[in-house]
Amino acid sequence: MLTPYAVIDMDYLEKNIGTMADITSRLEINLRPHFKTHKSPLIAQKQIAAGAIGITCATLGEAEIAVNNGLKDILISREIVGTGKLSLLAGLARHADLKVVVDDPYQVTQLSAALAESPVKLGVLIEINIGQNRCGIDPGNLTAIIDLIKLINQHPKLTFLGFQGYEGHLVLHPNEDERTTQVEEANANLMNVVKAVAEAGYPAKIVTGGGTGTTLITGKIEGMTEIQPGTYATMDATYSKIMGLFFAPALKIVTTIISKPSAERLIVDAGSKAISTDYGPPEIIGHSDWVYQCIGDEYGILRHVNGQPIAGNIGDEISLYPAHGCTTINLYDKIHGFRNGILEIVMPIGRGKSF
Repeated sequence: MLTPYAVIDMDYLEKNIGTMADITSRLEINLRPHFKTHKSPLIAQKQIAAGAIGITCATLGEAEIAVNNGLKDILISREIVGTGKLSLLAGLARHADLKVVVDDPYQVTQLSAALAESPVKLGVLIEINIGQNRCGIDPGNLTAIIDLIKLINQHPKLTFLGFQGYEGHLVLHPNEDERTTQVEEANANLMNVVKAVAEAGYPAKIVTGGGTGTTLITGKIEGMTEIQPGTYATMDATYSKIMGLFFAPALKIVTTIISKPSAERLIVDAGSKAISTDYGPPEIIGHSDWVYQCIGDEYGILRHVNGQPIAGNIGDEISLYPAHGCTTINLYDKIHGFRNGILEIVMPIGRGKSF
């Protein structure tokens, strides 16, 4: 094996998939896991086999991978704009049950034009901004929301299905009580919209949102029909701080010590092109008193937390637990699946595909 490389513990992966399936079953809510975490059709197929109703893709590019690998029920959670993307969407919609989100009449008009000659209809959800201040219509703007529903329904190739709202600004809140209160408040705004449009004659079939860190909160909200957690399958060091009691650390990056310039520091071959540090440095597995620092595209430094001499020799392999799994996995073309220390499977990853 050539370092650095990405590893998934297959036992932990399958445990995590089973745990989330059990949680959502008990909560009586549908599970539509995010594909963006692992970008692996094989892992997505395991999630569906365990009970997920389909998958969520962050981008059209991810959806293309999913459709080409036989996945059928797909929500694309980011708005799609541009003739090239819409042409691809129209083609993919012939082979899978695709759903998209919108928050503006412009997007609806473009979707309708792209599907004018299509033999299939496309399901459309309206995104509501419930506090992340990313995409989405303000929940207080009911006139704009109802007008958008009417516009969707005017187009014969589009079908209004419901709403998406995502409390992404809260999924990693470290205080459980505060996270619970704030997630409930955020989603109350979404449910007010759902109730108001139903009273206006437009009932929602789907209300979707939530993430790994809010599964146990969003999944209990009356009126929510499905949730979209992603990181639970592989986990990462950041999510382990708040959800580690439920999900096991399946992901790691293996790196090699390539130099020991002094007794106080080790140089490894995992830099910014091998492990993401946007959420902070990784944990060093088996060495809680070591710290990692990225010092370039292809280099990292390991030091003892107290600055004292550090054990380790050139040629030793070290395992890192990323702080952000989604962006780390995206740096690789494949994940190596191990079980009981033995390589079981090499899983291709839909690396990139950010369009």
